[in-house]
Amino acid sequence: MLKTDIIILQETWSTADVATHCPPHYREIALPSQKLSTVRKGRASGGLIIWYKSKLHKHIDTVKKGKYHIWLKIKQKTEKERNISVQYISLLQTPHISMRICSMN
Repeated sequence: MLKTDIIILQETWSTADVATHCPPHYREIALPSQKLSTVRKGRASGGLIIWYKSKLHKHIDTVKKGKYHIWLKIKQKTEKERNISVQYISLLQTPHISMRICSMN
């Protein structure tokens, strides 16, 4: 797995105060898990972690970061830039997310 340039983990249950154990020579973008106000028992759910090789830091920009999603822009020398959206909750399955996360703006 550590030969992979970008690693995306979902449903991490990670909180902001707990180490995520980012592998050596990788950088991290993390969204902590969220506990919805309607949930009375149990832990927070969700959480996203993106690890990418440190050598790629000049090519990856965080464009937008919300409670449940991250937009990344990946710049390449030979091709057009790529945009990646990483989301925890499916837009079609929850009333908790607005359609604003479908846009990078």
